[in-house]
Amino acid sequence: MTSSQPVFHGTNFEFERFDNKMLGVSCENPTTLMGFWFANVLTGAWRWANKASESGRTASNPSVVIADISGLKLKDLAPKKFAYYLRTARGETIHRHLGKWKQAGFDGLHVKLVDEEWFCVFDAGKIKVIGRDRTPPAAPLIVPVEAKDLPPPKMLVIPRLPVIPKVSSDPEP
Repeated sequence: MTSSQPVFHGTNFEFERFDNKMLGVSCENPTTLMGFWFANVLTGAWRWANKASESGRTASNPSVVIADISGLKLKDLAPKKFAYYLRTARGETIHRHLGKWKQAGFDGLHVKLVDEEWFCVFDAGKIKVIGRDRTPPAAPLIVPVEAKDLPPPKMLVIPRLPVIPKVSSDPEP
């Protein structure tokens, strides 16, 4: 899997290029240690930018970085497996699986949800910043309540991230 279209990274930091030293800084989510996350839709990235800004942990000027990650080799990750890393996995497990993916030649991950795709790039040096959007959407964001592989999604108008299915076991990478 590769992404040939521009992708979008929601943030509350000002920067010109991505830096590996910043992994995990904006929130306590363990998946932020894997790499830099992007959405294939602008509204998806704005949800993350607003969430980071509201958390109050760091700067509070939300914006969306537009980037090119074309040509990267991305490992497809099922939403349920992503949910495991997001909610259950310990840091050691994430680092172990990350090492296996890198050793297999992957540059990042790809997660396909109902109406949105997420991309994670392991190395900041493989991300080309091509622009920034500083104008948040005027209307409330419509977010799917359920992720792929679950019953048909219900739609709610709320400013939060999609619900990812719960898992309890340690899947293979």
